Amino acid sequence: DIVISEVNANKHSEPYSVYITKDSEMAVLKDNVDYKVEYAGGDDEWSEYKYIIYAKNFEDDGRYTVSIHSVDEAGNINVSTSEKKNSYLEFCVDTTQPLCIPLNLSANSAYKGERLEAKMSVSDNIMLKGAKVFVDDKEIRSRYIDDEYLEFTVRNAKHAQNVRVV
Repeated sequence: DIVISEVNANKHSEPYSVYITKDSEMAVLKDNVDYKVEYAGGDDEWSEYKYIIYAKNFEDDGRYTVSIHSVDEAGNINVSTSEKKNSYLEFCVDTTQPLCIPLNLSANSAYKGERLEAKMSVSDNIMLKGAKVFVDDKEIRSRYIDDEYLEFTVRNAKHAQNVRVV
């Protein structure tokens, strides 16, 4: 679950709203279904609204933005995603494994020469932080080309070699 606290000198004067944008689709969440709010304070104390947004709202892969809108008794309109509030909440959920497709490398194949300049297409649906190449469990130097292709050199050997990309 995601927990966001709103602290205000005043109570809310109108119902609050919680929005989630997934990729480019915005949805209004339902109170006590998609989230709940715990209230503390009031009278001569500061008001605190704790929004508990259930994890079930973020099960699918995508880029999420969470926004809370409220109006207090002083007439202030509070929008959590406004630049003035500096409380922007954005994150990605990515449970899909990256793709690694060999372009000139095949399983159980032999190659002639002193070395093979191997090339793979490497991509992810949201963002790929990096990749490491191992030949027979030893990390070797690799390089990215255009943030899409991974190139590395496999030296010749008298035995079959295991290439692994992490």
